Amino acid sequence: MFDEDLIASQRLTRSPRGEHRFLAFKIRLPWYRSLYLSCFDRIELSVNGSRQAEEDIFLKLYGTTYRFSDLTKHYSVLWFVLDPAELLIQHDSNLPSDRCVIVLTLFFRIPYHRHVFRQVSTCTSALQIEDRTAL
Repeated sequence: MFDEDLIASQRLTRSPRGEHRFLAFKIRLPWYRSLYLSCFDRIELSVNGSRQAEEDIFLKLYGTTYRFSDLTKHYSVLWFVLDPAELLIQHDSNLPSDRCVIVLTLFFRIPYHRHVFRQVSTCTSALQIEDRTAL
């Protein structure tokens, strides 16, 4: 519904965290009402054409970081429609130093609809890479 606004950043930050490197960028809820994290079934993400494993993708919301593949367990955490979240990707391979193309697809269900209603949102964006010393 709001696919073009799914990626809410112009910058992709690259930071070390422990023994791994992470990429991070802001995303917005691709719906017009707030949703529980348990509504998000699946994610597909590619960085410069390289598909990322779902177990390497995390969502940071209100100061808490969740593994994306575990979101269906968090039925009491509400993502308020106006609040951005941060998507973190464990990404240890090298990237170019300036720009990166992100293709993000979120698969989610709408819980307050009478029938099972599933939504798919896809957004592609070229983001400027910014290095940071820590996340």
